[in-house]
Amino acid sequence: TRMGIRAATVATVLVTAAVYGGSWWTRTATERALTTRRASLHSLQRALEALQRLQAERDALAPRLRAYDALLAGSALWHGLLKELSHLTPRAITLNEMAATPDGKLKIKGIAFENGRAAEMILADYLAKLDASPFFPGVDLAGTREREDFDARALDFEMTSRLP
Repeated sequence: TRMGIRAATVATVLVTAAVYGGSWWTRTATERALTTRRASLHSLQRALEALQRLQAERDALAPRLRAYDALLAGSALWHGLLKELSHLTPRAITLNEMAATPDGKLKIKGIAFENGRAAEMILADYLAKLDASPFFPGVDLAGTREREDFDARALDFEMTSRLP
């Protein structure tokens, strides 16, 4: 019986060691897998942050890109628009700047000179002619400023119109 007890004790110790060793091996394998997954998750989080930054930049550029796409798609429109602008602009008006804005408007800056008529009247007639044209819907005078650096009385002006 002593032999039986010894054998049982040895068997118990061996089984306990095997169970403990197996659980230790399983635990370390699980910890290694968890460490690998955490590293992968960290890498994916960095990639997600970079993607979110790029999406925010893309969203910020979207209105500008749409305006440029509209300009490129409507190149025939620009030919007609510039031809009409040339036809409607009197000699007493000098245009200095024209730009399409991202919100689909056309911004024009220029100077109206007094030419036998008040500069305000010349500008008012010009804006009315533009507004009557199908190329310049919704003409709006954004502002004027009197110029003092010319011999004749002159007004700087800025106007906007929707792109047709």
